[in-house]
Amino acid sequence: MNLYKELEKFGDIFAAAVYLCSASTVKADSDKEIAAMLKKVFEFKYSTSNIVIIDNYIDRTDSRFQWERLLQDAGSGRFQGVMHYGDLELAPDLKSMGLLLIDVSR
Repeated sequence: MNLYKELEKFGDIFAAAVYLCSASTVKADSDKEIAAMLKKVFEFKYSTSNIVIIDNYIDRTDSRFQWERLLQDAGSGRFQGVMHYGDLELAPDLKSMGLLLIDVSR
């Protein structure tokens, strides 16, 4: 699937959430990992002109709090898709809501 073509289908503005998850138990390592992921998110965001980031959800070390918040907000229609770093490829909950999942790790 060509993500740029998919994004064009949404028109001038694509409202996106960002979901990132770090498995590192050391805070400094987790911070570095998340910073690297965010860099990729913004590289992709700036490669196209129509993405607007509405909210972000960052889980650390086995926490699923932000994941639950993401699912709740996704159900409200706040955004059209979720940018992630390889964490959501098999996220049937989000796919069933019709959200476009954008893996920026590639």
